[in-house]
Amino acid sequence: MLVYIRGAGVMASGIAMRLYRAGCRIVMSDLEHPLALRRTVCFSEAIRRGSVNIGGVEAAAAKDPEEAIRILRQNRIAVMKDPEGNLRGTLPFEACVAAVSAEAEIKSSVQDAPVVIGVGGSFRPGGNCHAAVCADPGGPLGWVSYEAGEADGKRQSERRAVQQAEYIAAPRGGIFYPVSEIGDPVRRGETVAVIDNDPVISHAAGYITGILCDGDHVLRGQNCCEIMSFFDPVGCRIVSDEDLAVGGGVLEALMHFRETF
Repeated sequence: MLVYIRGAGVMASGIAMRLYRAGCRIVMSDLEHPLALRRTVCFSEAIRRGSVNIGGVEAAAAKDPEEAIRILRQNRIAVMKDPEGNLRGTLPFEACVAAVSAEAEIKSSVQDAPVVIGVGGSFRPGGNCHAAVCADPGGPLGWVSYEAGEADGKRQSERRAVQQAEYIAAPRGGIFYPVSEIGDPVRRGETVAVIDNDPVISHAAGYITGILCDGDHVLRGQNCCEIMSFFDPVGCRIVSDEDLAVGGGVLEALMHFRETF
């Protein structure tokens, strides 16, 4: 099964990992300059570095659909620059998974592929997708809705006791230059980066688990650094259970519509 995943950030990478291990062939897309913070577990890094290996799964950057096919034949995930979703229709995708942030403002349609699965609260079955997968940490992660409103009664389930990350927002727009790297300890009030010549100050103590790359362009208010109270060097290199749960929901939806393929 050939699946196009729009997005290659942390959650999209969890989805890709689950589908790849189930035997799907995966083509992912992201921005020309990816903005994922947890870069150690994001296949979007293939765009920046050429290739990446996460948990034993390899992905490589492709400049066009023809190169993507060659990468798929090597049993790797292909990752392309495609911020507008123009890749839809260029390859015989049997399913499209929309796993982009709301801020990306990329429209989804049931015409994108024989089966379209939306990830997150902005997707409605029968509207802009065939099935929607819950990605809200406060709801039933991975729950699949096949009809509009089906998951509304599920969203009041008990919240998971997950560690809450602290995010640092860019105080101004400009070019981002990190002073710290993923895994570094940080104190409250410490400078973790500079934007042009202005410091980006941490408002929490802990460990940096995500940060933008040197030279990235940021907008004022954009999250540019993630801090957690403890650092797990192993966990920082594997996809989280939460993202795999969402990926499990996507896999369920694909199997639900298997007669379509």
